Order: sequence, then structure tokens, then C-alpha cells
Amino acid sequence: MNIAGTGARNRAARRGAAAAAVLIGTLCLAFAPSAARSEPPLKGAILNGIWARPQGVGNVFKQEETPPYNAEWAKKNQEIQKQRLGQEFDDPSLRCLPFGMPRMMISATYPFEILVTPGQITVIQELDSEVRRIFIDQKHPPAEEERDPTFEGHSVGHWDGDTLVVDTINIRSETPIDRLYYPRSDKMHITERWRLRDRNTLEVEIVLDDPVAFTRPWSTTKRFVRQDGEYIHEYVCAENNQRVQP
Repeated sequence: MNIAGTGARNRAARRGAAAAAVLIGTLCLAFAPSAARSEPPLKGAILNGIWARPQGVGNVFKQEETPPYNAEWAKKNQEIQKQRLGQEFDDPSLRCLPFGMPRMMISATYPFEILVTPGQITVIQELDSEVRRIFIDQKHPPAEEERDPTFEGHSVGHWDGDTLVVDTINIRSETPIDRLYYPRSDKMHITERWRLRDRNTLEVEIVLDDPVAFTRPWSTTKRFVRQDGEYIHEYVCAENNQRVQP
């Protein structure tokens, strides 16, 4: 009986079994859920959830305050305000057009949902099921590659410590700034700084810079309150559209 040979075969068998166990363990880790791999938490994930604006904070400007318009746009605004007071202004939202930016973050009284995913923060507003996408750690497309303007514009964001800084350009001009129907151009540039005052209070500083319509940038701060246990309802504007054109 070759004892040495048998021992060698046994050791080889044990090494093979150990290698197989390592391989199986590696495969199990590779296909295990991300939580099992102890991945670091997603930056900003605490923002996930439903948020709503407290009552009475629907406009950027106070009733008696006028935006910093230049002479040309001040005249345009005067005409619009006459129409508004006479209830003659054609609010685009009454024809089911989106609120767009910045009105989406300023004036809508319906709640919205924030979804934080890798590379993107998505804001889904209940009103008109309006969706805004903020691309994290990305850049705006070069001017020669800019897509057509959209109601939400193109938003990119990055984290400055615990503050999310969002930059938005390329916004269509059909919709007003807020519920007082203040006009703006399609060159408006919006900078936001999102920060949590506490777990249930989101504060957003909004700076509006319109080189065509304004003489200087204008800023405001809005606060939103977390709505635990709530969810976004379906909202279909066209089902109850009172302004359908004949």
C-alpha cells in the first residue's frame, strides 16, 4: 500500500475542496443583494419621500413687490398684471401645460415626491404628474449640442457638504415665474441650494437670474415639510380641462 501516495491524493482533494468553497463564496458575494455587501449609503437618500409646501407660501414675490425688471420687461409685466386683475390673462396651466421651472418649485400647492437614485434625483409633482430630473455630478451639454428648451429645463447638481447645489438652464418661456404671472425670458438661469433644516423640513434657496428681463438676480427661500405615510395620487389635467380650445 502506497501510504505517501494516498496522503498526497488526500491533500490534493482537500485543496480542491477548499478552492471550490472559495469559488462558491465569491459567486455568492457577486450575486448577493447590495445590502448584503454593505455598500455605502447613497448620498442624499434621506431626501426620499413625499414633501409639501406649507399653506400661504405659493409665490416668489409678495403681492406688493415687483420683480427687478428692466424698462422693456416692466412694461410687459404691467400689461400682464392689468390682464390678471381683469381675469383676462391666459394662464398656460389652465390649458394643461406644465408649471415648468421655477414655478414648479415655487407655486404648486400639491405635494411632490423626491426619488434619489445613483446619478439622478427625480422630482415628481402630483399636479399634472410633472417630472423634473436633476443629473448629479454631470455637466450641461455644450451650447452647440443643446437640446430644444423644455418646461423643466436642464438641471445638474452636485453636493457641497450636506447641501445640494442645482443649476438649471434651457427653460421654455411660455409659463410665468409664479402664480402672480410674472413673465420671464427663455434665458433665465436658476441656482438652487437644497438643505435639510431637520429630518422633516427641506429648505430651498432659489436664485433667479434673467439677463434679458432682469436688472439683477433675485432670490427667495422656500420650505417644504415631509409627509410621512402619504403618496402621490394620479392627476390627469385633460380629464377636467375647462380651457379646451374649440
